[in-house]
Amino acid sequence: MVRVIPVHNFLGQSVAQIDEPTAFCTANESANELLFLALRTHCIEVYLLNNPDLKRLTTFPTVDLAEYILHCAKGEYIATMEAKTHPYAYAL
Repeated sequence: MVRVIPVHNFLGQSVAQIDEPTAFCTANESANELLFLALRTHCIEVYLLNNPDLKRLTTFPTVDLAEYILHCAKGEYIATMEAKTHPYAYAL
């Protein structure tokens, strides 16, 4: 027997289709909650989580594939650890 106990009563749910990220982090900036997604296409997409439509704010490139990403609230920046990849590594 399985018993489900509700913990939170959510008013709704937003689902969006996004490419599989290699790394991610969240940040709180002036009452906005941001989601940073590092993708295999050597870029980072930034989404505004406060918006129910999951609005993409911007996209910026990375030099290589980002394996880790973190946000520094004190310095107001994000840092990535990137690794070189072979150009045909994901073609197989």
